[in-house]
Amino acid sequence: MTPSSFSEISSRQETLGEKNTRFASGQISEEEIQEYWQNPENSLFEHELFKQASNGQESHVRFQAKALTEDLIEPLLAEGESAWDGVDLAGMKESFQALLDQRKSNVPPLLKVEYYILTDENNHPFAVTGIYSIDINGGAGLTTRNELDPQAHNLITGVGWYSVSKKYQGKGIGGFLFDWTENVARSRGVKIMCIDTDDWENEEVARGLYERRGYKRGFNVPNYFGPNRDLFTYFDNIADKKVEPLAVEGEQITAENQKEILEIAKSIYPPERYQEFEKSLNLIFNQPSDANNLFQVQSFVARGNNGKIESFCVYEESIYKNTIFVPWYGVGQNIEGSKDRLLNTLRSAAKKIGRDVIIISKEGSDSDLDSLGFQAADQGIPEVYGKGDPTQYLFYTKHLSEENIPEQKT
Repeated sequence: MTPSSFSEISSRQETLGEKNTRFASGQISEEEIQEYWQNPENSLFEHELFKQASNGQESHVRFQAKALTEDLIEPLLAEGESAWDGVDLAGMKESFQALLDQRKSNVPPLLKVEYYILTDENNHPFAVTGIYSIDINGGAGLTTRNELDPQAHNLITGVGWYSVSKKYQGKGIGGFLFDWTENVARSRGVKIMCIDTDDWENEEVARGLYERRGYKRGFNVPNYFGPNRDLFTYFDNIADKKVEPLAVEGEQITAENQKEILEIAKSIYPPERYQEFEKSLNLIFNQPSDANNLFQVQSFVARGNNGKIESFCVYEESIYKNTIFVPWYGVGQNIEGSKDRLLNTLRSAAKKIGRDVIIISKEGSDSDLDSLGFQAADQGIPEVYGKGDPTQYLFYTKHLSEENIPEQKT
């Protein structure tokens, strides 16, 4: 057998063995995944993994990969309860079920997720991985990937729930599954891969894996959103701060005030950032009002004495217990004190729902945030996971290289 590229195979009829090998290397198109979701009874691929131990002994594991389906949730959680440390099983179950419910809707989602399960020869699940994107966070996501120029807007995804059962650790499964997840992302055109984690000692092995795979720790990421478009992250811990009780129940961003909001955005954002924001608003306006949506966003606007909108903010009630996350905000130019008023309103909104940490993610640096009490995130953010919790929230990123997609072996 001689090596052959995927493009060479696509010009003729692909055999089942070739397709299995291609899928096992992570080269799977979105159309193929969607087709598989319609008929998930069979495995996505089968694979056998061999590993030579330091003592000379060889281990091998044969397994199948399947996309997440309803019938796999409970067996996977049962395995997690007995074999995994530090896994939020309740949160995992909730997110899995919400994902499957969301998939039944035809509305383009803000948060798009794919999960995959490894099962043993007895069809028992023992590992899980996933990729996700949040399209309103800037760049492009899996929902808007075909609507934005890939030369100007990086397609950005994150690693979702990722875990391997204890009894299968040390056999090469974790490394294989992680590489496979990256290759699935690459095959979609993903440029940036992200991982949220923490500095808890139980995550030390996982952090070592990320770093060996080329991930860099830090919140200021060069070329994150696109060429020469850097990510800067700021945070403010307001637990002990006195916050003026400003009203946050008032006007939100709506289709009626969209034009005014876009005028402000166009005057302050670079062209690529503006395009991303416009796509974000369109996605937000199309979301159903169902409270069980997989992803929820909030917004507010502030008007000046002349009745015109002077600022706006979009924020997420983060999945983390003590945090709200701000991907978009804007302040009209030459309006004295407007940014101060916006940030105080944001602090009030956080206090109202019992959150003490505000995280703002934006393109480029902002000295005004420093002067108004926010800190550059740098290496980590404390108390994200709970009030008084000293564990630091960490952020790892990697620029995926398209040319590193492995060649198809036939």
